[in-house]
Amino acid sequence: VGLRISGADRRVTSCDLDGPMRTGIELTDGRSAAIESTVVHISGGAAVAIVGGTDIRIAHSTFVRGGATPEPALSLKDTVRLALWRNVFSGYGNDLLRGLTAAGRDELFADAGNFVF
Repeated sequence: VGLRISGADRRVTSCDLDGPMRTGIELTDGRSAAIESTVVHISGGAAVAIVGGTDIRIAHSTFVRGGATPEPALSLKDTVRLALWRNVFSGYGNDLLRGLTAAGRDELFADAGNFVF
């Protein structure tokens, strides 16, 4: 894991993670956490894995999948009120999220200004 975070009011800002990681950023039991202006280039797993969080914001960040791994950009479990705003996802295609229904995914990405290619 490139960066492991837990607890309330945590912030990751202007961080650049690159290398052979199982997960780029792992956030557990995060409340009011934010990942902003961060770049995660990963070839072996999810860029961000969130387990048990609420009021989490991911903004102005870039997530690049460099390998053919089947892992999504974001893996969510027991997460409430996630906000994505103006992020770039490269190399993931339609495989962006795990842990949300199709309706939940559509709602999350509606009018959020994210770029997917």
